[in-house]
Amino acid sequence: MKKIIEVVGAILENPNGDIFCAMRPKDKTFPGMWEFPGGKIEEGEEPKRALEREIKEELNIDIRADKLFDEVQKEYEEFVIKLSTYNCTVLDFSEFKLIEHQEFKWMEKESLMTLDWVPTDIPTVEKLVKL
Repeated sequence: MKKIIEVVGAILENPNGDIFCAMRPKDKTFPGMWEFPGGKIEEGEEPKRALEREIKEELNIDIRADKLFDEVQKEYEEFVIKLSTYNCTVLDFSEFKLIEHQEFKWMEKESLMTLDWVPTDIPTVEKLVKL
């Protein structure tokens, strides 16, 4: 049986309704592809707290993970990714810094599908575009 890796992702929306998109680092799986920022849930960690911690570590911003937006399970050759994506509120963006990602963009929902997304994120992107 393949290992299931539970991860969380943040849907960050600015006042104009644009969505924060992050390009994965060159030294990780799916290098150069786009994703919702987030990361792995540590053992015993509550998903929302894991997401808040990951966003602080990766982007140096404070968020509040609000409502679960989507859950996707995707099987890969060696493992299964279970992604839970949350709508989030940005509490403090003043110290923002790209720590892990190569690049970021604020994108209009209608334009999200023009990016090359990590496969696990695609169903969530499609759902967002339909809103």
